[in-house]
Amino acid sequence: MCTSCYPGYNVVSGSCVSACSQATCTSCATNASVCTACVTFWFVNATSQSCQQCPNSPACMNCNPTNPTLCLTCNNGFYLNGNNTCSPCPIYCSACTSATFCTALNVQAGYALVPVTPTMTVLAKCNTPCTSCSNFAPALCQSCYPGFYLSTVVSTTLILSNCLPCTLASQCRSCSASSPSTCLSCWAGAFLNANNTCSTCSAPCTSCSMTNTSFCTSCPSGYTLTSASGTCAMINSTGNGCNQVCASCVNNGNSSSCVLCISGYVLNEGVCTPCVTGCSVCSPGGYNFCILCFDGTYLNSSGLCVTCPSNCLSCSTLGCF
Repeated sequence: MCTSCYPGYNVVSGSCVSACSQATCTSCATNASVCTACVTFWFVNATSQSCQQCPNSPACMNCNPTNPTLCLTCNNGFYLNGNNTCSPCPIYCSACTSATFCTALNVQAGYALVPVTPTMTVLAKCNTPCTSCSNFAPALCQSCYPGFYLSTVVSTTLILSNCLPCTLASQCRSCSASSPSTCLSCWAGAFLNANNTCSTCSAPCTSCSMTNTSFCTSCPSGYTLTSASGTCAMINSTGNGCNQVCASCVNNGNSSSCVLCISGYVLNEGVCTPCVTGCSVCSPGGYNFCILCFDGTYLNSSGLCVTCPSNCLSCSTLGCF
């Protein structure tokens, strides 16, 4: 039961009901058809007193109501240029202030933005295996990939900061900088033992008993865990709800039950039930009500996944973005 609603909606008998006659209206006058404020990408047309889409959306988030071709704020990946329109940032930027000055990256870890002038930044690759490095000196690591530790040496003339490997024999996922053979955490399929090194479980366990590495306590996706014997077996195509759409299954003696389903299915009393078409996550209480959609579709107000326009990976009711 609803107790409060988004702007443009009122609580009526425990549900949110639109206060305005137009769905893109977030605020309206006493007359429900007279809009006074709109959702992002739309503006109030003073003549019709209704919401109209900004002509340059989705690049333009908010446009000038008196001249909609002029933008006030731009979407991520665009900047407001001197003509009050939105121009695209460099391809590696998620945000920028100009065509040459990037303020945030959309590329994977291992890169930095180096300011070369007050109005220009360039993309630089960090030293391998750094996950992040200094914007002013990409050779100086700030964080490392798993299996490495950050080593910093400070002298009177310079600072050196590199990622060095943990001792291979210890099989650490992370280790102490002062003692690289001392593990702080282990990879899946191993556990931290009393000697602060990693002991490997027997395949295909993802975790196991600390007193018996052959006794599995969890299994990888696509396997069934038999709790009594501590074994992992590949999920068969038949039997008690554990089939190809079951990502993880547990055998409790006489029966097997699914505990996790693959995307597009929901768990219902140990059985994976398909969600509505296009839905990657749906409500356990209603398989036709979607919570999250696959790429190439978007979630509408009815909880259904609607296909995006052609060649569009991500979209909304307002179009491709």
